[in-house]
Amino acid sequence: FVHEFGAKNIKKFEYEEGADLTGGLWFGPGPFYFCWMFPIWRGDRFELYVLDEYVDFSSSIETRVDDVRRKTATYNRRIKIGADPTGRVKGDHSKTSPLMQYRKAGLSVRCRKTLDRMYLEGIRNLINEVSEPCFFVQEDRCPLMINALRKARFRMRRKVVSGSLDMTEETYPLFALRFGLEEAMTKSTISGY
Repeated sequence: FVHEFGAKNIKKFEYEEGADLTGGLWFGPGPFYFCWMFPIWRGDRFELYVLDEYVDFSSSIETRVDDVRRKTATYNRRIKIGADPTGRVKGDHSKTSPLMQYRKAGLSVRCRKTLDRMYLEGIRNLINEVSEPCFFVQEDRCPLMINALRKARFRMRRKVVSGSLDMTEETYPLFALRFGLEEAMTKSTISGY
């Protein structure tokens, strides 16, 4: 349905034994957003399944960490998480960063050093680096991701922008997707949840 990304809606995903779970995390500005995905290699073919999402506008970092841990545990898999650089920023009073809170909870999170606004091109490039990519989004659990992909498709077709969009409530899922996808493409080891 989103031809620029080769994305397709799926009703249900049957994951295979040994598939690694990856998370994409957007700390902000704006709402907190997290998506769970399974990147799977089948020989030269890369498949990406985005299975669920979580968004929060006002809860504490502790609540968000607990919610992400609880949801991750339902997959019974280890996870590695790619996140945006704002996760490194320490609070004035707490002297700790969101990144530190997630690591303290036993989650493996890596923040990117820079925020590249050309994330649409980045998603496309990462997916297209391998032959015959396949990109699936679970439609009943990821409405914000699907909406963001549709908005990006509309704006790119109308040539409003050339691959770069402003950070808005409608586009933050794509930032989280990009950070998670970059993490999925790394060969680093992952820790338990």
